[in-house]
Amino acid sequence: MKQPNTLVIWSKAWLTVVLAILPIVAVVVGPLAFAIGGSICATVAIVMSFSLTFHAYIESGWPSGVVSGIVSGLATALAYPFISHVGSGDYQPYFFSLLISCGLFAMLTGLLAPARALRPTFTEVCRLLLIFIALGFPVGYFLLKATLAVSLLLGPAYSVVYFLGLYVGKCIKPIPARILDIWPYLKAMAAPLSGFSFVYFSIATVFATYFWALYSADSASFTVPSLSTPSFFDFFYFSFVTIATVGYGDIVPLSPLARGLVVAEVVLGVGWITVGFAAVLAFLQKRFHQISRSE
Repeated sequence: MKQPNTLVIWSKAWLTVVLAILPIVAVVVGPLAFAIGGSICATVAIVMSFSLTFHAYIESGWPSGVVSGIVSGLATALAYPFISHVGSGDYQPYFFSLLISCGLFAMLTGLLAPARALRPTFTEVCRLLLIFIALGFPVGYFLLKATLAVSLLLGPAYSVVYFLGLYVGKCIKPIPARILDIWPYLKAMAAPLSGFSFVYFSIATVFATYFWALYSADSASFTVPSLSTPSFFDFFYFSFVTIATVGYGDIVPLSPLARGLVVAEVVLGVGWITVGFAAVLAFLQKRFHQISRSE
C-alpha cells in the first residue's frame, strides 16, 4: 500500500488554514488593526485563530477547520471592541457584542471538544453558573459602573448564552464532517462544471466586446445615463446582466443592431445553460455510479 507523502499532507494542511483565515481577515484584522495597531493583543488573537483552525483541521478535516476558523475570528472581532474600550470608559455600547462573542466561543468549544467532554453533569453546570455570577457582578458593578440590577443579571445572562452556544456547537459538530462524505462527488463535478462555466463566461465576454465596439462606433446605440464615458468593463457588466436575464435597466440598448445582439446573447446563454447542464448531468451520472461502486 502506498504511504501518503507527509510533505503533501502538511502542505494541504497549511493551505487549508490560509483559506480558512481569509474570511476572518475582514472581520478580525481590520478592527484589531484599527483599534490597537500592531500590539501584542492583536498578534495573540490572530495566532489563536490560526491555532484553533489548524487544530480543527488535524482533528476533523478541512471542513471543521474552515468552520472553526470563521467562528473564532468572528468571536474575537466582536469581543475586542469591548476590551479595547474598557480603559477609556466608552465600553458600554459593546455589551451586546461581548454577549454574542461569549456564545460564539462556547460554540467553538462545542465544535472542538471531544463528545465525552460535552456532557456536563448537573454539578458542573451549577459550578459554571456560580462562576459566571461571581465574576459578572463585581465586573459589572465595580469595573463597568453598571446598575445593581444589570450587574446581578450579567452573570446569568452570560451563562445562558454560554450554554446555548455550547449546545449549538455540539449539534453542528457532525455537519462539517459530512462534507468529507460527499467530497469525491464534488471533485468529480469540478472538471465538467469548470468547462461549462468557461463556455458561459466566454459567451458573455465575446458579447461584451461587441457591445463596447458598437457603442464606440455609435454612442446612440445605448443609453448610459450615469456614465459619461463608459469603459469595456461597464459593457462587460451589462453583458453578464443580459446573459443572466436579470435586466437591471441601467444600460439600455436602443439601436436595432444593439437589441439584436442582446437577443442573440440571451438565446445563446439560455440555450447553453440547457444543453450544457444536460451534458454535465449525463457525464456525472456515470461518474457518480462509478464512485458509489468503489466505496
